[in-house]
Amino acid sequence: MSHSCASHVEKRTSLHGRMHYFGESGVVPAGKLWHNNEKCQNVNSMSKDRHDILDAALKVFIRYGFRRTTMSDLAKEAGMSRPALYQQFANKEDIFRAVAIDYVTRAGEEVDARIDAYESVADKLFFIMDIWLVNPFELIHSAPDARELMDSTHDFVSDVIEDSHRGIESSVAGVLASRSDALAAHGLTPQSIGRVITASAMGFKDYAHNIDELRVLIDGLVRMSVALVGAQPFAGADKA
Repeated sequence: MSHSCASHVEKRTSLHGRMHYFGESGVVPAGKLWHNNEKCQNVNSMSKDRHDILDAALKVFIRYGFRRTTMSDLAKEAGMSRPALYQQFANKEDIFRAVAIDYVTRAGEEVDARIDAYESVADKLFFIMDIWLVNPFELIHSAPDARELMDSTHDFVSDVIEDSHRGIESSVAGVLASRSDALAAHGLTPQSIGRVITASAMGFKDYAHNIDELRVLIDGLVRMSVALVGAQPFAGADKA
């Protein structure tokens, strides 16, 4: 279940172009990751204008990467002056961190909102991988300079990256919770498999050269996971 830092709701474009209802304060991802005061304060302070700034900033960071992006670029894309932008954000790092928090929050909300629409364990796992891995991979690889955004070594967003990993782990563990007995027979738990799948998936983004390779790797990981728990492979269309 999602937990928000406030109850107001607005209609907003999702991460991947779909419209969905999104709390004025943002919505926390799976695993209740956003109870940290600093993060909730950041989300609570978001006005509609601030949301628009972050949406614009994401486009700029994708276009130029972090290092090449300037405050002037960000202000221009947001349709405001540099002084006005500085009234809301201290610097480029502050904006990048806010964009990262917003993206992770929205990804977790989308998983929480739509996961029950998928019937089989495999289909649920594919959906989780689509939201947390495939979609950002496609987004970032759409522009050469944007690939540095996948670099988790930026100190000012390292905790946000870690939270996204815990979001994946939590979602996967939730899907596998009904298969706890099958996993226990192998000395495993839904949580331990969640960590393995997350670590593997994060490695895939560096190993894969393109989206087709990434999907092949994800397909193998999901199929192995399904085989381990003895679940029905797919409830929907054949993935082979």
